[in-house]
Amino acid sequence: MDSGALMVLTLKVISCSMNYSDGLLKEEEGLRDAQKKYRLAKLPSLVEYFGYCLCCGSHFAGPVYEMKDYLEWTERKGIWASSTPSPLLPTLRALVQAGICMGLYLYLSPMFPLSRFSEPLYYEWGFWHRLFFQYMSGFTARWKYYFIWSISEAAIIISGLGFTGWSDSSPPKAKWDRAINVDILGVELAGSAAQLPLKWNIQVSTWLRYYVYERLIQKGKKPGFLQLLGTQTVSAIWHGLYPGYMIFFVQSALMINGSKVIYRWQQAVSNSGFRTILSLLNCAYTMMVLNYSCIGFQDTEGEVEEERGNDGVVLAPAAVSEEGAKEGDIEGGSVPGVGKQGFRGARFRARPPDSVRLHNRRSSPANSKPAVSR
Repeated sequence: MDSGALMVLTLKVISCSMNYSDGLLKEEEGLRDAQKKYRLAKLPSLVEYFGYCLCCGSHFAGPVYEMKDYLEWTERKGIWASSTPSPLLPTLRALVQAGICMGLYLYLSPMFPLSRFSEPLYYEWGFWHRLFFQYMSGFTARWKYYFIWSISEAAIIISGLGFTGWSDSSPPKAKWDRAINVDILGVELAGSAAQLPLKWNIQVSTWLRYYVYERLIQKGKKPGFLQLLGTQTVSAIWHGLYPGYMIFFVQSALMINGSKVIYRWQQAVSNSGFRTILSLLNCAYTMMVLNYSCIGFQDTEGEVEEERGNDGVVLAPAAVSEEGAKEGDIEGGSVPGVGKQGFRGARFRARPPDSVRLHNRRSSPANSKPAVSR
């Protein structure tokens, strides 16, 4: 069953209900900035509610956006009250990006099939060969998510909903980043694991920050590991109750802390050359551990029954500011936050791949037939 649309719908329903609950409060004291910005003063109509939940541009693969933004867009209020710029060029850019992503995935996937992990040949390779294949299989699998998110981005932009206002530059430029769900170069060239939530599955990471992470922080206290763990647990349950998800989320904590240790090493040395080496080491470490950990989310058999769609995977909330991401710290706390929205959950079966089973059947004495002379 393809449950990707239901996953997106779940986030929309929860955010809408929580924003309406915030709107029922008579005073804004104690509310965070995001709660004040997106609170709903009145209950949306049935048509507005279904229009928001089933908006075709984001229904199947996201991105997730706020009900208040959707209502202002449909009613031509807020930034849409005046004339908006043409969305044609940004839409074309997103479509070209989608085409490139699709082409790369179709080219690379036959060379680095996920089924190779269950074949005897994989275990005959040396360590470095297997490590290279792990990296390339993870690298290849990400491009299908880049493709579907780029298509969704184009759909939201062409509708006008993707418009988010004007930049502060001179002259001002139109911004179309409401539907941006991934920064491809930011993910592939991430210098630290703490930067990933700012680059991958951006909108869902933001949702987790607003509706889970920040709401778990007690008033007057700083966030810590419990808030991060609670958010990761919610993210894991939202993705599905597969062992691969649980393994990945546990490993993500090690990946985060390891990246933080390397960053501390960077700050402890004064030699610029050695600092550069440590920076490259942190980048290589992030990609290596990320691709290794994500094997649990990849389909390792061609016959795996997939239970959901192209929604992706999120490690943790985007609770990291741009400055905090460089330092490897959660905004306002001391525990680094990481987000990754990644690979499909799969049921792993302890059996050999099709090629091996077919060979065994053909070579079995019970299936052999005597030669017939003519």
